[in-house]
Amino acid sequence: MKQKGNLIQLHKDIAVYSNENQPLEKALHKGLKRICEETGWPVGHIYFTAEDSREGMVPSVIWYLENPDRFDTFRTITENTPLAPGVGLPGRVMASKKPAWIQDVTKDENFPRANLAEDIGVHAGFAFPIFIGKEVVGVMEFFSSMALEPDEEILESMENIGTQIGRVLERKRAEEKQKDLLHNVSERIKELTCIYEITNLVGNCENVEDIFDKAAIFMAQAWQYPEITRTKIYFDGKQYCPNPFEETLWKQTSEITIKGELRGTVEAYYIKEMPEANEGPFLKEERNLIDGISRLLGEAYEKKLGENEIIRSRKQLRDLSQRLELIREEERTRIAREVHDELGQVLSTLRLELSLFGKKWGAGSKDSSQKIVHMTDLVDNTIQTVKRISADLRPPILDFLGLGDAIEWQGKEFQKRTNIDFKSEINLTSDEIDQNRATTLFRIFQETLTNISRHANAKKISVNLYKKDREIILIVEDDGIGITKDQVSNPKSLGILGMRERAFVWGGTVEFFSQPKEGAKVVITISL
Repeated sequence: MKQKGNLIQLHKDIAVYSNENQPLEKALHKGLKRICEETGWPVGHIYFTAEDSREGMVPSVIWYLENPDRFDTFRTITENTPLAPGVGLPGRVMASKKPAWIQDVTKDENFPRANLAEDIGVHAGFAFPIFIGKEVVGVMEFFSSMALEPDEEILESMENIGTQIGRVLERKRAEEKQKDLLHNVSERIKELTCIYEITNLVGNCENVEDIFDKAAIFMAQAWQYPEITRTKIYFDGKQYCPNPFEETLWKQTSEITIKGELRGTVEAYYIKEMPEANEGPFLKEERNLIDGISRLLGEAYEKKLGENEIIRSRKQLRDLSQRLELIREEERTRIAREVHDELGQVLSTLRLELSLFGKKWGAGSKDSSQKIVHMTDLVDNTIQTVKRISADLRPPILDFLGLGDAIEWQGKEFQKRTNIDFKSEINLTSDEIDQNRATTLFRIFQETLTNISRHANAKKISVNLYKKDREIILIVEDDGIGITKDQVSNPKSLGILGMRERAFVWGGTVEFFSQPKEGAKVVITISL
């Protein structure tokens, strides 16, 4: 009865240890000690199941030894003896999933540790499984210095304790797994924060050289890992290191490759003194982060080179477009002048000769007089056509009177041709804008009128031209059906694209504002 009461108390004590907030190893050591004290056996130890259960049991360093010196040989042998399923006391408990008792391990054929020394210091032994669910995750073994007969009451009680300790093990492992998960999440957040900040930093660099310079400064000043407070970046033979320092023993290096070619390295240093170790102090997360940064820098470099090439190509295309526009305007001006001057002079001379001819010979016959009048009318019409073609090619009013008068003239011509009412408010003098910018604004205005006549179904338009600060602003409004955002952004809308490209050359913009069936407003801005 006394032993049964003691075993009940043992259960209660193990339950208390199970619920205490303490490390797993300490809880298990307390359990070993309490069982040894209750049974009077001097040795307690734990074997754990290997990660691959087919490999059996592996010894732990969790012991209770009443006299460590006395059992030192047995401890050394045990910690170096893994056991396959069914082998030794822990192996047979694992295989059977039942407690087991050996009266004298030195005489047992299935206790390999007894064969490794003349005197291992123990004789009787018993062990019981630790369960998580139905799986054996460990075996607690206990040894006496004497050979003893099996005690079924102890074995039965230990089987229940094994289940109880299994719950402790399960809870502690879950807690440790949660801690590991939180640690991994925390490290991942730090890693992603670094990557995010460096990505933004190098993404805003204008020059490719700034990528490595800014990354090195960030890693030296805003690094998420305080122990890695010294970094160097090498690229194409140049070193980027904002704070020169003596290199230390611990260094982590990662390569920067561009299209498979090694171009540089990222080097991180520990500045704290660390005990010598095979792998060094860098954690896996830190090594991964340094590798990630080296890849990021390589990708950022390639991307920036590509962006610079696109910018350079676009600038060349715009310069070419501007040059072609200037050449076209020059050619229009030349042709308009030749048409107006040379062809106009010839037609005027022909008109004069016809007039003289009519006065001299027209009275001779009615038929001749009518033909001369008809020819004179044809010449007059041709002269008007020449004037119109010349004006369309290059309105002389734009060169002689300026942009404001040219827009006024073009608007009235547009009104005559389309019957769309035209009103204007001009607050700009000819000396406030140079000839090239004036030509650009005039051509954009012409394109705007063309779009209104083709698509707007408008009845009236109004134009406002003025200067504000260092900008010339031209606003054209109509009361037509409006224009949609899709139409404005459509790459096939070449007229709108041409308007914007013309303005962009002078640091200007072309913006559209519209509501369905409420007309549209075009705001053209040219920088001075």
